[in-house]
Amino acid sequence: MHRKIQIAIFCILAGCWLYFAGDFIFRTSHVSIDGVRYFATVDDGMISMRYAKNFVEHKGLVWNVGERVEGFTTPLWTLFMICAIWLFGTHYAPLAIQILGGMTCIAVFVIYCWAGIRNKASELAVVTGVLMLLLSYPISYWGLSGMEATAVCAVFAAAAAMQYSYEKGNSGNPFLVHSLLIAIAYCLRPDGWLSITPFFVASLFDSIGQKMYLRVFRGLAMIGAVMALVTAGRLAYYGAWVPNTYVLKVEGYSLMLRLSNGTSFVGEFFTQNFMLLALIGVSALSKKRIAFLNISAACITIAYQIYVGGDPWSSWRQLLQVYVVAAFAVLILFDYISELSVFSPKMQSPDRITLALVAVVASAPLVVAEYQVYQGDAYLPYLLEIYMVALLVALVALRYPEKFRIPDRKVQLLIHIARTLVVVVTIGSAIVGSTRFYHELRGKPTSFADQAELIDKAVLSMRLFGPGKTSHMAWAGTYPYYVEGKMIDALGKSDIAVARYPVDESIAWDGMKGVPGHSKYDFRDTILKRSPDIIVDYLAWGRQDLTPDLKDSYTLIKDQGVSLCVKNELAAMYENLASGSCPRNLF
Repeated sequence: MHRKIQIAIFCILAGCWLYFAGDFIFRTSHVSIDGVRYFATVDDGMISMRYAKNFVEHKGLVWNVGERVEGFTTPLWTLFMICAIWLFGTHYAPLAIQILGGMTCIAVFVIYCWAGIRNKASELAVVTGVLMLLLSYPISYWGLSGMEATAVCAVFAAAAAMQYSYEKGNSGNPFLVHSLLIAIAYCLRPDGWLSITPFFVASLFDSIGQKMYLRVFRGLAMIGAVMALVTAGRLAYYGAWVPNTYVLKVEGYSLMLRLSNGTSFVGEFFTQNFMLLALIGVSALSKKRIAFLNISAACITIAYQIYVGGDPWSSWRQLLQVYVVAAFAVLILFDYISELSVFSPKMQSPDRITLALVAVVASAPLVVAEYQVYQGDAYLPYLLEIYMVALLVALVALRYPEKFRIPDRKVQLLIHIARTLVVVVTIGSAIVGSTRFYHELRGKPTSFADQAELIDKAVLSMRLFGPGKTSHMAWAGTYPYYVEGKMIDALGKSDIAVARYPVDESIAWDGMKGVPGHSKYDFRDTILKRSPDIIVDYLAWGRQDLTPDLKDSYTLIKDQGVSLCVKNELAAMYENLASGSCPRNLF
């Protein structure tokens, strides 16, 4: 591929993604009832933002003033939020974090390109891998939503890139780099380092084999010191060995329940991304250590999600590393095909027949995709499965051409076809795997429509009642960030008592029972006993419905289409806004 053409392709891809990123951030923003445009990360991220805001305002790294509970699991990302609020103020800090998240997406793309270009990988392989990452919607969604997940993914991409370069003989043993990356990933999220362990262990054994014992000591000491420092800080400030979110999502869940939930969660991911996972597996044919390390990283990432019981949202927040593994599998497969080309010493430019066959193979999925638009059936996944089998057969045949008695001209044809199949399967699999998300390219992406309502509720609450009131909510991020006062977290991320409640397995979706983070609650405690001034979103959850208990003591108020359930004495100040008893759902 000509250098200028390659640069032009990368510029076009970068321009398209930057346009998408700007449009995404604009669509997630919201002009509230006061005429002001507000910004927000995903609601879970806004929980950390409230901690950061309180810290900047000298109230401590807490959700509620005077209550030391670690309701976040992202120390380093929360530090970035503190810096954003300090630099840009409360109003624009969420936007700054979304932009920072977008930069972590760019980091993933750039690191991958760097790895391919530095190691002289096929230009077509690099372009294919980058395009696959760009088309994998979850990477962009979580980054542009301001979450740490894509930052963790970027750290993993750096580890994979360093190991790939090392295995290709273009850099030294990256053990110390892996140690640093593990420390960073741990600070981003306590489990963020797990996917890096295959590269770390391989470089560790190489360091021991090279008798670089001082390097080994430094690397292990670095990791141990960071983990010990974070744990000691948590214990000293919050009085706990683990974050409250660990208590909420793990304690009280039996191992069998976690495994069942995790299997259901990963099963859905497997169904939607089967071909990408198959592509990762096919890279094992290269018999290269980097391929097996890469596969191990994917297996650890997936196995851990099964062990912990999955994630409440099937947007693959905790599985982003698998997409990076697939991208590096593309580089590995192209390297492997290049090595196999030695069996055809007279490798020449493709003739007309070869070009025609390549064109047919490359264009067939486009024809099928267009056809299924009109027929309504999903034919493309089946075609990609056929292509995957064809790729496997082609690679095996290229590996042992003498056994299959393949002449040189046919070997050349197979090489061109194999490369085309890798490209088509990779791009097609990324498109098929992200199809269920593409409706989000219009309107509000997942959860942001609800967050727009929460922003409206926060604006209305502050306008009518001011600061200092006690509010009760299940969505514990966006509303609390924009409202001053005490908050009651009905689902327990920032509430020690709720986090220790028993699990209600009736809270179920996507094949999971007792969905983590949403199945410990007791509204009779958090509403009836604690008596909040304002109920923001729900009066009923799971098996509990408090609407009969509250009909005489709380009143629904509405203004400009925004609803809040408030105590009668507060509602009495705005009789013109009163709308009777409060419903179960205030959205």
